[in-house]
Amino acid sequence: MLFHARCRHKAKPETELSRSLEATTALHHVATIANRLPSTGTRWLGFRKLCRLERMTRTVPVPIATREFPGHPVLSAWTSVGGSPPDHVKQILRRGTRSKPALYRLDFTQAGRPGVFAKHGPAARIEPERMVYESILPHVPVTSPRFHGACSEPDGTAWLFVEDVGDLRYSPDDRDHRELAARWLGRMHGVTAAMPVRLPLPPAGQERYLGHLLSARATILDHLGSKAFSAEHRAVLDAVLGQFDRLESVWPQLERACAAYPVTLLHADFQPKNLRIRLSGGEPALHPIDWETAGWGVPAADLARLLRPGPVAHVAAPVYADTIREHLPQLDLAAIERLGVIGVVFQSLAGVNWSCAELHFESADWLIEPINTIRLYVSRIQAALEASGEWR
Repeated sequence: MLFHARCRHKAKPETELSRSLEATTALHHVATIANRLPSTGTRWLGFRKLCRLERMTRTVPVPIATREFPGHPVLSAWTSVGGSPPDHVKQILRRGTRSKPALYRLDFTQAGRPGVFAKHGPAARIEPERMVYESILPHVPVTSPRFHGACSEPDGTAWLFVEDVGDLRYSPDDRDHRELAARWLGRMHGVTAAMPVRLPLPPAGQERYLGHLLSARATILDHLGSKAFSAEHRAVLDAVLGQFDRLESVWPQLERACAAYPVTLLHADFQPKNLRIRLSGGEPALHPIDWETAGWGVPAADLARLLRPGPVAHVAAPVYADTIREHLPQLDLAAIERLGVIGVVFQSLAGVNWSCAELHFESADWLIEPINTIRLYVSRIQAALEASGEWR
């Protein structure tokens, strides 16, 4: 059994409440989209595009009155982990999918009491994040959102509850933020590399990203015959396939290069959207969120941002090197830069793979965004290959 606790309410089929909530959410989104459309002359395709954009972004929170609906599953799960009843519940992300869990926010009127985020999705996706919050981060001298508990459902889904650490986002343009992130990341990597027992998190090193390469290639080949692709689209996808062939031919060298570096815990999506800043005693503290992709591997994927030139680098490489030297003295600045190059390849492969999921559209207009995104990632991979040195 994945979780130590099971939710103490009986799992039920879709209730009248959940159906009502879904309907309310859907109507809200239709109204939101309709308000954005011009009063006349709008084509159906434009409406479909806006609908798609709505599905890809966070929804406007839909409030759930806790007194009126005391039996909502999120409230029952929260109570089962020892939580006191919230005053309000808001649905942030609609019903979870295989790739993204549903998200709720529990609010409390008590002064100074922070809200709590509740995630609900397949237990296999929730479990890595639970292990990180519950069993790893408490043993690492870094700041992190408070973990309030997790529980599993008989239907194979699970709930996870973590503190809302606020809306102050990390800014890559702020030098203090970059140095704060570098110290946090260096400390986390250094301490977790020395942990005597590694919990069974997924691999987050070269194995994962070779999987992204193979998956993306298979998806491209499956859709290459689509009549929706323009000549330009096909040229981009042909370039991707050629680049993948070249990259796969040097993958053994890349694996040998990775073998020289220590294995650490990785967040694996360490970027501004997942980093929050909270003031504590007047001092800023970093709180990374959304550990859904966490795993064990060489710290390349977390260091990909180090290669961004100028003030937009997400962390400061020299500060990271100074911090991690206490734990892993072999990681000097040159080694960190090499890991950063590998990290760019890794993260770009993941980006291509996720973008390939949208190649099934039968409209050329709908393919513009994924093709342009793939083109961007291909250019990053090419730049990394040119800078790869010993493993190219």
